[in-house]
Amino acid sequence: MKCIALAVAAMALAATANAGGLVDHLYLGANGLWQDGVTVAIPSALEVGGAASSSISPHLSAVGETYVGLSETYVRWSAGARATVSDAANPNFNTFLGIAYRGGSVSGFGGNEWAPDAGFGWRIMPDKMPRLLVTGKAGWGLTSKQTLLTLGLRWEVPIK
Repeated sequence: MKCIALAVAAMALAATANAGGLVDHLYLGANGLWQDGVTVAIPSALEVGGAASSSISPHLSAVGETYVGLSETYVRWSAGARATVSDAANPNFNTFLGIAYRGGSVSGFGGNEWAPDAGFGWRIMPDKMPRLLVTGKAGWGLTSKQTLLTLGLRWEVPIK
């Protein structure tokens, strides 16, 4: 429960960290999650949850997320910072590099450790479904040496 409370606090902080408001986002979504060593097309786990981000500058954001496993019983969370490495002015596609402290109720789905990560967000139909994003992220745990990969769909919740 302490981990869940920390993750919710991190998401709230990310969503409100920039009172001046460059860009704040809140998402609900679902992911497929692949663990280190799994080389099959089917994900190791399916999960649902939410994510939040708040711009600190056009290229830097505070981020947080919490997901709950559906096919496995777990809760995982992370909070950290990301730098946009693609065009920050393009709202339909971005790539990022980041660092996050991740944790979870089961070590195989995110041990309590720092993890550098990289990923993307892509609005595949910005004209017809501007709130729908395809996302992908890979992170590598500095302590566990475990890689986690997610591929998912997110729906942006209007907060303004």
